[in-house]
Amino acid sequence: RAFEEHGVGREPDGFARMAYHLSHGLDSDRPRSVEYSIRAGDAANSIGAYEDAVSLYEFAAERLTPRGDSSSRCRLLIKLGRAQRKARNPAFRSTLLGAAAMGRRLGDVDLHVSATLANNLYGILYVHIHIDHERIASLNDALHALEAAGRVDGSSTAHLLAQLSIEQIWTTDHHTRRALLVRAIDAARAADDTDALIAALSAVLVSLRTPHMATIRQDAYEELDKISSIAPTRTLDPMLTVWLARAQVVNGELAK
Repeated sequence: RAFEEHGVGREPDGFARMAYHLSHGLDSDRPRSVEYSIRAGDAANSIGAYEDAVSLYEFAAERLTPRGDSSSRCRLLIKLGRAQRKARNPAFRSTLLGAAAMGRRLGDVDLHVSATLANNLYGILYVHIHIDHERIASLNDALHALEAAGRVDGSSTAHLLAQLSIEQIWTTDHHTRRALLVRAIDAARAADDTDALIAALSAVLVSLRTPHMATIRQDAYEELDKISSIAPTRTLDPMLTVWLARAQVVNGELAK
């Protein structure tokens, strides 16, 4: 209490100290210890200290009650999984698959979808290494959950379909992936969500790399280029800039 009264717990540097001291206090202090540990993890994550964020979220998860399924634990596991992924900790996969399963058991579609979408390494690097059938099943499961909830056209659907097309590069033909991405683009437009549209169009460049798909790839490239010219201050994912550059090379637009 003295620390709190003197403002120690009001700044990011004090969050971890408050969490530690409260964890060694009374049982009634445990919820505040968890709260401060999560706030410390958020602060670490915001400045790119992902390994520290992982430690702080794990500290909170060990002390969070109740021990079973709960919305608060599911949200914490999603934060943990995202930090593990950014730290290139392979545990992110099992953490987020577990969070998605918890969201499904809770009947919380938003948590279910959030955990599923977080379970992703950006770009094409991951699927070049191996095919993750469990993650593909998780994406399909989240899509079914949205459909059951009557939310078939929206931003979440667009993001899920875009990622599913990338994950299935080596398991489906290009016509199947094209159908997924047409649905993703339509869902993003229906939701009027530029970020979802960028995800869908980007997935076209990543997962439809055959001569048969030249037209849809060119259309996707031109629209992405238009979006970036309309909003030049929009931050683009680094992998997207790589795929745009590859499209520019193919088109002979080297001046860009």
